[in-house]
Amino acid sequence: MEEAPPVKKEQKIFELISDKGNKFIITFKTIKSSSLIIIAIFDDGIIKKFYEAEFTIEKIKENKAFIIYDTIEEILAELVPLTEEKKVHIIEEELNSIKVKFDLPLQKYKNIYFILNEKKKSNEEKIDDLYNIIIGQNKEIKNLKLNLDNIKNDIKNLENNLNQLKKEKEIKIYPESNIIKSNEEIDFILNRLKNYNKRLINKKIFLKLLFKATIDGQNASDFHNKCDGKVQQLIFIKTTEGEIFGGYTKIGFRSRGNAIKDNNAFIFSFVTKKIYNVKYDKNAIWDCKEYGPCFYSNGNYAFYIPNKMFDDNSNTCKKSESHFEGMNIDYEINNGEFNFNIQEIEVYQVLYN
Repeated sequence: MEEAPPVKKEQKIFELISDKGNKFIITFKTIKSSSLIIIAIFDDGIIKKFYEAEFTIEKIKENKAFIIYDTIEEILAELVPLTEEKKVHIIEEELNSIKVKFDLPLQKYKNIYFILNEKKKSNEEKIDDLYNIIIGQNKEIKNLKLNLDNIKNDIKNLENNLNQLKKEKEIKIYPESNIIKSNEEIDFILNRLKNYNKRLINKKIFLKLLFKATIDGQNASDFHNKCDGKVQQLIFIKTTEGEIFGGYTKIGFRSRGNAIKDNNAFIFSFVTKKIYNVKYDKNAIWDCKEYGPCFYSNGNYAFYIPNKMFDDNSNTCKKSESHFEGMNIDYEINNGEFNFNIQEIEVYQVLYN
C-alpha cells in the first residue's frame, strides 16, 4: 500500500454552508495519531454553537471506505481534501447534536457520517463567547461605516468630476482667445445667458468667434464687416490696464444708425463679477457703422468705442446713471476709471444646443 501524504501540522479552518443555508466552520485535531477530534462551530445568525466528537481509528474503520487505512493521518489525508472541495454537509440538526456527512469518491463503498454533540460551556465561557461576538459585530459595523464613508467620498469625487466635465462640455472657448483663460472666469455670464429663458436652462452653450481686433482689424468698419447681421453677440473688451468687461445683445449690431432697445441686453465686469441688466424698455446699444460696439444711448452709455477703436484715451465709460441697473459707483465696470485704452476686443456669437 502506498504511503499517504503527510497532513500539515498547522490547524486548518474551513468555512462552509449547511444545507439550510447557515454558516459553519469545521476543523480537525488528532491525539497521538490514535484518535480524531472533529470540531464544528455553527453560526445560526444569533449565537455560535460548538460541537465536538472524538473518534478512534477503530471506530472510523467501521466504515468500509476506511478499512484499508491504519493511521489517523491516512484518514485525514482523505477527509481534508473533501473538506477543501466543500464535499461535507450538515444534514441533520438536532437540539444538542448535528450529523456531518462527507461525500466520498464513487469508488468508495459509501459515504461516511459523523455525529457531533454540542459542547456544553460554563456561563463564564458563554459570556466570553457573547462578548467576542459583540466585539466582532462592532468591528463589522465600524468597517461598514468606514466603507460607507469611503463610498460617499467616491460618489462626491465622481460628482465633482462629472460637474467639471459638464462645465468643460457646456461651453467651448476659442482656443486662441487673448481674454478668456478659463471657463470659471465666465460662469457668471454663462448662468445669465441660460437663466433669462427657462427653455435654455438645460441647453449647452457654444461660443463662435466672430471678430478678434488684433487679427481682423482695429477700426469700426472691421467690426461691422464681421459682426453685422449676427444675433446673440457677446463682446469682451480687455484694456491695457488688464481690466475686462463687455456686454451682450440678443438683437445684435447691424449698422442701423440709431439707438436700439433690447430688453435681453446686459453688461458685465470681471472686476465686480456682476451682471448689469438693461433697464426695461430703455435703449441698450448704439448701432452705427462709424462706431465700434457701444452700449450707449443718447449720452446714457455704459461704454463707448469710437471709429478708431484702439486710439489712446478715446474710449470712455459712463457714470452710474446709465441705462443699466446695479451700478453703485461711477465707471464701475472699468474699476472706477473714465477712460480706457483697448488691448483686445473679441466678439462671439452665442449658440445653444
